[in-house]
Amino acid sequence: PAHVPELVRLYLDAESLFPYRIRYLKQSAAPGQEPRPLLTLDFRDIVVNAPVAKEEFEYVAPEGAEVADITNQFLNQLQAR
Repeated sequence: PAHVPELVRLYLDAESLFPYRIRYLKQSAAPGQEPRPLLTLDFRDIVVNAPVAKEEFEYVAPEGAEVADITNQFLNQLQAR
């Protein structure tokens, strides 16, 4: 499909080798043309190996939202493969 990338380019920091840019590309149908970008992710102001409070990973649902924990269903699907 047109929305699925065929190539990925990683741009790595020379010292840390951290991928500061990830670019997803689609091959051009015309020979000799550069692939066209579908999505580019740029990472800036990255702090490596810094402590992260566990509260950063807590999900708070918006008021009025119906919440269903389907973690076990998902894990069962993965184990069935």
